[in-house]
Amino acid sequence: EALQAIQAYARYVLLHAFESEEGWELQNLLTVSHLMTEAALARTESRGVHLRTDFPQSDDAHWRQHLVFQFPS
Repeated sequence: EALQAIQAYARYVLLHAFESEEGWELQNLLTVSHLMTEAALARTESRGVHLRTDFPQSDDAHWRQHLVFQFPS
């Protein structure tokens, strides 16, 4: 649900050529929020402030690592 909302905003904002600092900041915030949501959905565990009710335990064996995502250009 969160990812769908971010994608809806991104369809307009990320394709728009802003000339103001506020516009660039909005694009950057949408990019970061998209990547953070993708990472949160990829994890099948709870870690730190990321609490999943469907996966309440931490799983160091599979998830104690960094996730790397690349936003499509």
